[in-house]
Amino acid sequence: MNQTLRCLLLTALASCGAPSKAVAPMPATPSIATSEPPSAVPPEVATSTTAAANTTPQQPEATDNAQPPVADSTVSLAEVCATSSFKMAPPAVAGIPAAAASNSGDGFAVGNAPNKLAGMQDLEALAATKSHRELLTRAQEIPPASRSTRWDNLVATSATAYVQALQKRSNLEEALGSAQMLLDLYPTLRKATAFVQLHHEVSIAGMRACLASTYNGSECLRIARELVADSPSNQALIRGIADLIFGSTGAKYVAAPFYQAVVVGRANDAACNDPNLLEAVTRGFELAPDDEAARAARDVAAYWCPTQLQGALRSAVAAGGTGSNQVSNGCAVYRATHARK
Repeated sequence: MNQTLRCLLLTALASCGAPSKAVAPMPATPSIATSEPPSAVPPEVATSTTAAANTTPQQPEATDNAQPPVADSTVSLAEVCATSSFKMAPPAVAGIPAAAASNSGDGFAVGNAPNKLAGMQDLEALAATKSHRELLTRAQEIPPASRSTRWDNLVATSATAYVQALQKRSNLEEALGSAQMLLDLYPTLRKATAFVQLHHEVSIAGMRACLASTYNGSECLRIARELVADSPSNQALIRGIADLIFGSTGAKYVAAPFYQAVVVGRANDAACNDPNLLEAVTRGFELAPDDEAARAARDVAAYWCPTQLQGALRSAVAAGGTGSNQVSNGCAVYRATHARK
């Protein structure tokens, strides 16, 4: 775990005032534009994700009753795709690749040599006076070999109480950031039922607050990627995040990578029938093939929800025309699915 994270938590937990906005540092996220998908771009032209959470695209929204274009039944996908050479990547694994720095799991047991290190009796005394912030700082001084079940329980109790206090004061984004840093510092919290449930609650609340308070969703998407990468098996949490992002923007394809994380590794899961997922993925076909959302859309359509997206795939290819992003993306999916038959 990097030194910046350690300093952030020590500052947040040891300072007299409330933390100023404790969000775990992440790799920079590319700036996200507010426009709808660009016009057809050849696959070889590199692009970055072109969407913004909590913004409205310039062209009209599709209505709930809008239907996708009907494919020409006289032309098969095989004929259309004969001239497209763009190929699929292997299936994605759980989580969003390169979303966040991985948790080292070292527990940050470094101690503080110039000063007297805390012992279990000191932690017990801090717990008795509900000095949760100080306990979370001093708990790091107990050597790993001496960390008993009692140590785990003291850390879990104080971590839960500390984050709950921020939650009750409506410091939702700070609560989320603190919960994330505590998970990184103390991996044993992943086994603490009360803290895991609290983490879920503050994640959804913190994301909702973030999306509601900004016109540029790049920071919110960065936090969302970190949450997904940190909890790849928590399908309910990931789906909640995906739904929040989908509902916050007119550029629905922004949510495609998060819906991908919902179904990855779960072929033909019930979530494949989610109208939000289907729309986000379908919109992803309109983007340049190397865009993050386009990659997610292809992965979902080819490996995890092929049956549910078959009609949308055919319509996207028919609507795109020769050389379009829809043809490049759709035909890559078509070849991948037919190669398995």
